[in-house]
Amino acid sequence: MKTELLVDNNVVNWIYFNPSNTVQGSVSGTSVVHVDQGDDVLIRTGSSFHGGNIVSDSIGKSSFAGWILL
Repeated sequence: MKTELLVDNNVVNWIYFNPSNTVQGSVSGTSVVHVDQGDDVLIRTGSSFHGGNIVSDSIGKSSFAGWILL
């Protein structure tokens, strides 16, 4: 599974997770990116390596967070 961080439709970072045939697993990543007011920021599954499921349930939650640094 590959997930991508995009700013204004440009991929600026990505993470790749391959649990080697295990049923469950997790991955996390941190990226520091300068954005300006009005920029669009999003997370999506990658155009390649997009097999599997991203699950948010009682066992674990999917999340994304952003911070304003002054």
